[in-house]
Amino acid sequence: MLRFMPGARFPAITIDRECSLMCDHCRGTFLDCMKHIEDPADLLSFGMDLWENDGVGMLISGGFDAEGRLDIGPYLPAIGELSDMTDLIINVHSGFLARDSAEELAAAGVDIVSIDLIGDARTIQELYHLDRRPLDYMETGRRAQDAGIEVVPHVTMGLHRGEIIGESTAVSMAAQLGAKALIVNALVDGPLPGLRSPPVELMSWMRENFEGRLVLGCMHPRGKGYLEAADEAGFDGAVAPGPDALPGCCAMAARDEWLEMLRKRA
Repeated sequence: MLRFMPGARFPAITIDRECSLMCDHCRGTFLDCMKHIEDPADLLSFGMDLWENDGVGMLISGGFDAEGRLDIGPYLPAIGELSDMTDLIINVHSGFLARDSAEELAAAGVDIVSIDLIGDARTIQELYHLDRRPLDYMETGRRAQDAGIEVVPHVTMGLHRGEIIGESTAVSMAAQLGAKALIVNALVDGPLPGLRSPPVELMSWMRENFEGRLVLGCMHPRGKGYLEAADEAGFDGAVAPGPDALPGCCAMAARDEWLEMLRKRA
């Protein structure tokens, strides 16, 4: 099983200190675990320093607005400069995208769009406080794909206050998108209690029903048997330490050339 450890060579950054969406499972607290970027000039400086110190890439995320979107527009020129001057892999956790927004990300050189897939409308309404439906997430994925960006969906097990609701639908949506990799997370302790034990039947079902690479993501309870459950279910990879861990984001499992690059730079 592949192991990924992004760490300092593939940091997670946030372009916001606060989140307007305030989903029940996070309420902005997960932003505290990310490197905060002040403005586009700061992003450019940080990215160049990362590249000069053997960095591989970065995840750009942040607080979302009340409509579930990331206000990344002001940062696109800086991302474009980084794309021109380095080989950093840029992964953007975008939230909802309009068609023109997806095209702007592609023009700036964004390599990956990470999208959350939620398969239950009640979860979207009650936890995310959005008047949206599961297909709206698929539409964002389609728009990014149409723009030529690699789309890597994420599914969070137990997202609905620890209940398993809609995860199988979300996996089916990822399959319909033709995603080459699917990242499977599990709710961790935060504003809501985390998922205590791995849902092994669901994880085995995921393996049987998704043909691409299946990877246990960075958000999963440690020391609760998730890594072992992913291995037993036949997952292709996981975010976990180890002497053979690759120094990149698990979303890079979507392309063989990215994995080969990580192996060479490990």
